[in-house]
Amino acid sequence: MQAQLCALKDKPVDALRSMVRAGVNAPLTSSAGRLFDAMAALVGTAPTRLSYEGEAAMQLEALAEKAEGACEPLEFGLHLCGTLLEIDPAPMWRAGLHRLAEGVAAPELAWAFHAGLARVLAKAVGQLARRKGLGTVALAGGVMHNGVLVGLLVPLLQAAGLRVLLPAHVPAGDGGLAVGQAAVAAYRHSQA
Repeated sequence: MQAQLCALKDKPVDALRSMVRAGVNAPLTSSAGRLFDAMAALVGTAPTRLSYEGEAAMQLEALAEKAEGACEPLEFGLHLCGTLLEIDPAPMWRAGLHRLAEGVAAPELAWAFHAGLARVLAKAVGQLARRKGLGTVALAGGVMHNGVLVGLLVPLLQAAGLRVLLPAHVPAGDGGLAVGQAAVAAYRHSQA
């Protein structure tokens, strides 16, 4: 894994591995944002210290916008776990490290990450929508602020026959969540 050594040079890899194994400062997460943070670190766009939430993801998005040509999307796994679909990033990391070792430019790798994530999200949403008999999906969450991801995802969902709703009056991320929480609180207060 020559690319891994290059991408992680000057990093305390052994200490990080020990922390992950011991569960020290290595919490499990289901946040797509952490995938963006990790990919930004892999391609070298993430700052050593983040100044704000989403900074690394925004830099990765800006890098993807500079891609000169579309390359093959990085493939994620998709597995059924009971009744839940689980997106598995392991195949994407292996392919990303391989492409890095081959000398694929950072902008193309950033674009391939976005395209692969859009592809697996569309596949998962399509499967869930069919299972539930839905024809409309709403996109929300902080990663839906990412124009590259949304620009790739919406046409894939539409091609699958789904009507796509995007936030228009409130933000896609935590701001929208706060508005929803306020609406629930106001409703509950009105019923008391």
